Amino acid sequence: MYTERGSTYDDFDMDDEWFHADNGWVCLISLEFQEHTPRRLSRRKSAVAYDSDSICPVYDKFLDEDLKLKADQVRVIDQFSGLCLTNDIRYQKMLTLIGRPGCGKSTLLNCWSDVFGETAVERKLTELQGESMRFAGSSFVGARLCWFDEVDVKKAEMGNTLGTLITGNTFNVERKGVTGIIKAKNTLKCVLTANKLPMN
Repeated sequence: MYTERGSTYDDFDMDDEWFHADNGWVCLISLEFQEHTPRRLSRRKSAVAYDSDSICPVYDKFLDEDLKLKADQVRVIDQFSGLCLTNDIRYQKMLTLIGRPGCGKSTLLNCWSDVFGETAVERKLTELQGESMRFAGSSFVGARLCWFDEVDVKKAEMGNTLGTLITGNTFNVERKGVTGIIKAKNTLKCVLTANKLPMN
């Protein structure tokens, strides 16, 4: 009845400098915190509450001692996880973690997924092909992190659709029972974990 009060796809998840935590909104620039407000529209939120005084000694120990990563490797992981908090895809990069089984790749991404909550999605590369991808777009809308956990990656699976998720400003959203295709803003940062890269 009151169409002027409605919201469109473009009204959601448009605050590029703000992250939707479980208990409110955090400005990624100033670290200012605001409680939930109807003025900020979001489809998804993090699974954890923001606490400016919190520390993460278990996570730091996991990176530094358990995984035995070098300082520059930890810095890359910290930078990419920070980038995942934002809507920013201008760098058009995918993080790839390669290593033997049991080395901690999935544990790291499980930790990220636990924090990101609804803003993280996990997919298989095979889901980006053919009919599987046709309706997959709706599951990506408003998400910040897309994790592909693979054992052996096939080069044929790393095609144009994956490239669009990494570099494209928008992607198609087609919904079952709804006529038409919508262009949604791409906010995804993709991470691939695998035992080895595909052979040339």
